[in-house]
Amino acid sequence: MKTPPSRRAKAGYISTLLVLSTGAILSILTLYAYRAALTAQAVQTQVQLRVDYSEKEEAILRSIVAITPNRAIRAMQSGSKVTAVSDPLRWQNIFTEALVLANARTAISSELLASLGLNLRQANSGDSALGMPSRIFTAISPATGYISPGINRTLGPSYPVPLDADDTVKDLDVLYPIIAKNKVYGTLAQSGVGLPVATYRDFNLMKYPNINFGYAKPGDNFVAKRNWWAFSLDVAEHDYSMTYLAKQKRDFVLSIYEIPSQLAISASSFMSLGQFAGGADWQNVTISGGVFVGKAQTLGSVRLPTLASRRSIALSSTTQIPGIDASVNPLAPGEREKYQNEQDKLVPVSLTNQVTLGAFSPISLSSES
Repeated sequence: MKTPPSRRAKAGYISTLLVLSTGAILSILTLYAYRAALTAQAVQTQVQLRVDYSEKEEAILRSIVAITPNRAIRAMQSGSKVTAVSDPLRWQNIFTEALVLANARTAISSELLASLGLNLRQANSGDSALGMPSRIFTAISPATGYISPGINRTLGPSYPVPLDADDTVKDLDVLYPIIAKNKVYGTLAQSGVGLPVATYRDFNLMKYPNINFGYAKPGDNFVAKRNWWAFSLDVAEHDYSMTYLAKQKRDFVLSIYEIPSQLAISASSFMSLGQFAGGADWQNVTISGGVFVGKAQTLGSVRLPTLASRRSIALSSTTQIPGIDASVNPLAPGEREKYQNEQDKLVPVSLTNQVTLGAFSPISLSSES
């Protein structure tokens, strides 16, 4: 059998140097891309952890603001010196309870996790037992402990002016949130108040804080006493050995204002405004000044300059408040922001739950701290 002759292709060659060089370059590029991806992932992890810890800290601060006034009230009650009563009032336990209330230990609650019915493997490095509050909350340096009371010393120009107190209150204030009659304004406070401290030691004239609540307008003068405590907060510090997240501590001032009533109408209970018990509208009634009540209801065509409440407000459609359209709920989401953008001033209707990091509680002084 004859077979056709085969034709040989043109001879070629392989350059070992070229193959090795190309392989090395591609390997280096792959390693560089892999390293860049790892770096980007590490940066993203750090950013996400910072966001996670910042959100936890905001929730913790809100919890502290909600808890502390009630602890201060309990510390003023008779019998509060008994250990079983006083132990929950300690700053350490206030901060510990704030961690629980803020759900700061886990990204998802055990109840929600159980309700999902899923077999999940959690790898959130932000989850932590947070069992050592002393690593999260610290006093302002050089002081030690959990907080630095604003009494008998000036912490610096960034802090409020201090009150004066005797050694007994000074020692207690480090352990508990103390409100007492013998915490008064002295010479150290003169630069931050409006009237002579030699004459007005218990209460003095000061600027209303920048709080979106209608007791007064931010920056206006009002009469009060400011009890305050300073502390540093850094949740990330607790788990630094695990996350290696270097997050700068933030310093905060927790204040409790004692405010003697200086409004036209003030009450801690429910109040109905605008009509008599028989249903007749108020006649020849003029209210000059703000109104602050526990729960508020307006009826008829009552006219109010401002209205603030701790719990709830119900406005009639004919209520007259400057700048407020009573047919639109001024407490609805977005209405407050809309009013502030259009009017560039404080909303004359407000609730405490709309206040950022603020709480309003009625208190009364007791002879025992």
